[in-house]
Amino acid sequence: MRKFSLTRFLFCCAAAIALISPAQPVSAGQPTTVFEVNTYADLVDEYPNGICSAGSITGGPCSLRAAIYDAATWNANGYNVRILLPPGTYQLTQQGSGTDNPFFGDLDLVLIHKTMNLSVTIEGTGTQPSVIDARWIDRVLDIWPETPEAGNRHHVILSNLVIKNGLIRSTTDLSARGGGVRVDRVDLTVENVRFMDNEARGVSQGEGYKDGAGGGLSIGYAKLIMSDCELDGNEADYGSALSIWDPESAKYTFVQRTSFHDNHSGSTVIHAYGTLYLVNSTLAYNSSTRESSVGVRSFGPAFIHSSTLQISGAGTNLECIFETCMLRNSALIREPKNGKIGRNCRAGDAISSEGGNVMDDDTCPGPGKVIYPGTWRMVFAGQYFLPSSDSPVVNYIPPNDCKAFQFGQSVDPVDAPLQTDQRKFSRGGWCDAGSIETPNVNFLPVIFK
Repeated sequence: MRKFSLTRFLFCCAAAIALISPAQPVSAGQPTTVFEVNTYADLVDEYPNGICSAGSITGGPCSLRAAIYDAATWNANGYNVRILLPPGTYQLTQQGSGTDNPFFGDLDLVLIHKTMNLSVTIEGTGTQPSVIDARWIDRVLDIWPETPEAGNRHHVILSNLVIKNGLIRSTTDLSARGGGVRVDRVDLTVENVRFMDNEARGVSQGEGYKDGAGGGLSIGYAKLIMSDCELDGNEADYGSALSIWDPESAKYTFVQRTSFHDNHSGSTVIHAYGTLYLVNSTLAYNSSTRESSVGVRSFGPAFIHSSTLQISGAGTNLECIFETCMLRNSALIREPKNGKIGRNCRAGDAISSEGGNVMDDDTCPGPGKVIYPGTWRMVFAGQYFLPSSDSPVVNYIPPNDCKAFQFGQSVDPVDAPLQTDQRKFSRGGWCDAGSIETPNVNFLPVIFK
């Protein structure tokens, strides 16, 4: 939904904003307005006056669709916005496939201000999940700047949410991008979000075919920071879970403490153009329609640190094209399927080992330990591969080498000692290869998350 313009509405609302908000200087600490959603119904607010009120100029319920629509008004007038979403399920019911306005289909978050760096946060509150369910009428959320001048100025934060049942189909002219969420030229932080059962569906058009990419999330020309997330049950031709399109800018994708499992694709689970950091994360039991499927395919520089990659059947765990992938302190596992077994690495000189890796074939470069199938003693439970105390990954890495890229005080990732594993359990002294640290006991722990 890209043709509907909000600008003609929003700047006429400046006077209204001034009346309903206290006078505050717009500086490095821009003021913030807060919307608390108070209805599960997918209601429309047709009045762009900055008041979250569906069906009425004032006094109506504040729906999620209304809050996102009014966020654009505040953004245009120099405000950060925070949308609070209490626990429960918010179903999208405003059907209107092919329409170009925010009142139908997916939720359209449009960033407008051309000179300020502003943020919009959509945050689930409480201990139970806040679920946004698109019911397959459209994708769940579409985020973009209205003008080129507004591009790459803004930052959206998604926190404590479940994004599910989004569906976008390709058309004669356009490929399908982002079944759950699509983001274009807006930096995105995703924290404790589950992308579940979303699809970017490629469709045959006459004699041609337009593909689908980013079943869970598709992001282009923007920075992505993803922490403590789960992507499962998503589908696409490329990037069943995650598609990144950023081949030219200095932006990057940083993924930490995240699981990608049970996604289905025609080719890849993570499909990345641009710089990729994958730290303390797990890819496991994803499936594909092709024997040549790939877990992570990177066309730009990639840093795979302290992660566990498992591929089933004749596929490949890691494939690097054009730029070098740096592999460190990770566990790479193959599992036979239908009488076939794949390989861990494919790229030759495009993959470089920084040491500390454990794998069950010799397709990845050394240094590293090759332990052939049958001796792993690792079990997949929930969204993790859990090693037993005598697994070859255990205590493999000396304390001084237990490092990974992570966020410290710097704005960008820094290479520093890695204190915890994917579950935020202590790494201790000698640490394990892969995403999970094993407790120093002689039985397999049961982990609930």
